[in-house]
Amino acid sequence: MTTLVVGMGYHAAALAFLLLCAGAGIPAFPVRFAKSAQSAIDWTVRAWLGFAMLSTWVVVLGLFGLLTFAVVWLPFVAFAMTGWAMAVRTGWRPSLRWVRTLRESTGALAAPHRIAVIVVAAVTGLLFLNILVGGLAPDNGQDSLWYHLTVPGQWILRGDVAMFPHNMPSTYTLGAEALYAALLLAGDEVLVTTVYAWVGIIGLAMFPLFAGRVAGTAAAAVAGAIACHLLALRCAVAPIGALNDLFASVGVLLAFWVLAEPFAEGESPTAADALRAGAIASFAVMAKVVAIGFVVPALGIAIAALAIRTRDARGGAVLALAAVAGAVAIALPWVVRGFMWSGNPILHVTRGVFELKQEFAPVLHGYEHEPARLYSLSPSGVAEALTLGLASKFKFAMTNLDGLVIVMPVAAVGALMTRTKAGTLSGAAVLASYAGLAMLRGYGEVVRYFSVAYPLCAPALGILCGILAARVRPNLLAAIALVFAAGTAATYWKGQLQWAGFPTIRWEFRPVLTAEAKREWLRHGEFGGSYLLFEDLQDIVPEDAVVLVADHKGPYYLRRRAYWADFSSVPILEKWWGDDTDAESAAGDLRERGIDYVLLLAERRGVPMLSLLAENGTLRPVRVPDDYRETRLWEVVE
Repeated sequence: MTTLVVGMGYHAAALAFLLLCAGAGIPAFPVRFAKSAQSAIDWTVRAWLGFAMLSTWVVVLGLFGLLTFAVVWLPFVAFAMTGWAMAVRTGWRPSLRWVRTLRESTGALAAPHRIAVIVVAAVTGLLFLNILVGGLAPDNGQDSLWYHLTVPGQWILRGDVAMFPHNMPSTYTLGAEALYAALLLAGDEVLVTTVYAWVGIIGLAMFPLFAGRVAGTAAAAVAGAIACHLLALRCAVAPIGALNDLFASVGVLLAFWVLAEPFAEGESPTAADALRAGAIASFAVMAKVVAIGFVVPALGIAIAALAIRTRDARGGAVLALAAVAGAVAIALPWVVRGFMWSGNPILHVTRGVFELKQEFAPVLHGYEHEPARLYSLSPSGVAEALTLGLASKFKFAMTNLDGLVIVMPVAAVGALMTRTKAGTLSGAAVLASYAGLAMLRGYGEVVRYFSVAYPLCAPALGILCGILAARVRPNLLAAIALVFAAGTAATYWKGQLQWAGFPTIRWEFRPVLTAEAKREWLRHGEFGGSYLLFEDLQDIVPEDAVVLVADHKGPYYLRRRAYWADFSSVPILEKWWGDDTDAESAAGDLRERGIDYVLLLAERRGVPMLSLLAENGTLRPVRVPDDYRETRLWEVVE
């Protein structure tokens, strides 16, 4: 019963967070009591605008060292509640009318369609339940300890949004991680994974929602079945980690749709629409830089389509400038952060343009091995990208059963063939995203990066499913939906069972929330030994201490300010202390950096300089629990 109550509390907190972000988005996207007030897609746009605002607010405060619970949350909550008050003043009220509408639309379908809708809803509901349960567990994955949790965890301990010279991802633009910093101020890592579980559900729901909006309930059932079959295994296998991909991928879709929807309905997008699109697009790129290769072509097509349709180049230029203004408003604090810490505005992109501060040289080792590198923009480079490069990616995707890489162009061509405004825009945007995929070198990790563009095909897939619903006999359409629903059961659940049973995971399809359950589950994780050690050291190391972690890549669960090196940088002590460093210089270095404790998890990795510092009295041994016989902890003597 305790686990159930705690789990419900986490989900209630996650939903409250989503509602606050949606409320913060209302002033930027006002509620007009009509279609927009009832549209789940429009409310999702507001939520992503709220994400962009909160993420930017965290960065701005972090630039001034003001990251505290009160300073972050009190103004944001007040702003969000102001947004909800604005909605109420327009006449908006919470309503369950959509339930009756859905029931009536389903009841009006032919019997085969109705059966398909019910089956797809049941399969999808079970999938969503698995995601929600999977969010109720602490994250101990490699990437989360590398940076998704560790970096924002350090930010809230320090009160700023620092870059760390020995952690390459800390030099990225970390839009999602800025949200995690806010969540960690209000809760813990389970709240973060619970929120991300809901973001995963929203991402999957975009497919049936868009199909229902453009083509009706039967099309929504088919689109939902296809999405769950082909996408869920890529983004929704439990336990859910604290990642960033879905913030970017849904943002790419929403930024495009904010501009495309007015045009598709025979209207013209306004400068306010472009501002919103630019802000959401910028947040998507700040969350995952690779999104720029997919969202820029999509927005470019929407703006160009308006200019061509209206023969108004000036209007197109105004939209472009407004979109840029929205993007700059979100990106500018990250640029300032980059200059402040590393000397580069966006180190991920500009490291060869601006001079890098010497202390950040270790991260260049990691950047040299980044999988996302571009082909040359020369004619030969573009030709190679569009031929051999694209072919290798398609081959890898199909070998790994990543069917959406193929479904996307099929949906795009189908949408284009309708010759409608919505079909033309949606299809062209999807095909344009392949330019971003083509120009990235490699195929393994790069194809995974392309998943950021997958939701962009939701409108085109919805239109294609609408064509099928209109032209295919009810029995056949129902069969298509049921086949994909069965495919979800076969592929997703097979992958889910394999993942849950992996030796370093062993998830048992239930929440992991009590202290004992966390210890039991995480002890066999990839970094399970360090989790238990870090938890026990919290009783030994004072809360305000600074710890040098000499041989671990992600000390999030230590919950102390730390110096450490990540998976890709030069080991931290190797950079600090070369062969010509003497003990006196090393001791002065520790004190100058304000380090209070030095931690070595495995003595067999021995660092000679630490032994010398212990011998000359700079380091005083501190007893650790007997369970960690190889671990050494020293206190730095003043």
